[in-house]
Amino acid sequence: MTGLEQRQRNSLVKWLAWPERFEFGTVELVVMRLLFGWVLFSFILTAPPRFPGLPYPNGLAHLMDLGFLRDAHTVSMLSITAQVCLVLGVLGVCEPLTLGWLLFVIVASKSYNQSQGNLGHAGQLVTLCLLAQWLASLRALAADTTGLRGLLWAGPVSWRRQAWWMIQTLAAGYTASALTKMIVTHGDWPMRGSNFLLQIYKAQTEMEVSRMLVPSPFATVITDFIASHRWFGTFMLIPTWLLEFGAFAALFNRRLSLIMGLALIGFHRMTQMLMGISFAEHQYILWIFFVNPAYWLCVSIAWAKTRLRGNGPGIPSAT
Repeated sequence: MTGLEQRQRNSLVKWLAWPERFEFGTVELVVMRLLFGWVLFSFILTAPPRFPGLPYPNGLAHLMDLGFLRDAHTVSMLSITAQVCLVLGVLGVCEPLTLGWLLFVIVASKSYNQSQGNLGHAGQLVTLCLLAQWLASLRALAADTTGLRGLLWAGPVSWRRQAWWMIQTLAAGYTASALTKMIVTHGDWPMRGSNFLLQIYKAQTEMEVSRMLVPSPFATVITDFIASHRWFGTFMLIPTWLLEFGAFAALFNRRLSLIMGLALIGFHRMTQMLMGISFAEHQYILWIFFVNPAYWLCVSIAWAKTRLRGNGPGIPSAT
């Protein structure tokens, strides 16, 4: 093996290095928690559902009666307490209780909507990330030996575990989605180009009727091209499925996490342009946990300081 081949091999190994430990700096953790809290704020129910009755029990509605969400006073109290718990949770105060209550309120309201036939999964990954954060806080409490002090504030050590568990959950969500598509369609998902075209027409029609929005010229051109060339629908489905399935690569190292995050955001943006389905919450948490601008900003500042001091071109860790 020549010297050039050896250097190329070493470079490839560095990029694909796994497992590379994710070291979370304090500034990075604070930014991630603040941004995730901002995403969660929009999930808190602020008014009773518009329609009574639960004709299609779903989620938490299978385990308990969610009729209390129809009472305006009860919803107001739940909203206030959930917002207080959100603030305390972001600050890291009594996380097993504050995050647990916040999770309950969000899941209860989402279950109510689903039970009315308003099926949607735009918020599933956000809720799963909150579940991972809460479970990580319980893990910290179980391992803590300081008693009440550990319950009140676990600190950055617990925050680092929470961040890592949420990143793993986000990756697992996309990979599980890809596997589910294959299982449900008996391995035929990538070949369903005709069904994909039908989904596009359905989404565009719903966008026009429900929101009075006209598909963009780009969406019209792509849709017409797929209608004339059915193979292009399959051509689009295969790489997007591979992208979803390969989301676990984001766990290998920071570089692949950045690449997978940007690729998945691009996938959602393309879906938004073509079908009017944004999955905005998914894009937000991809920015927060996969792309993670706070980490790269810290790394860039540390790298610039290192270069200015003349200590070599190496990029130090952002800790």
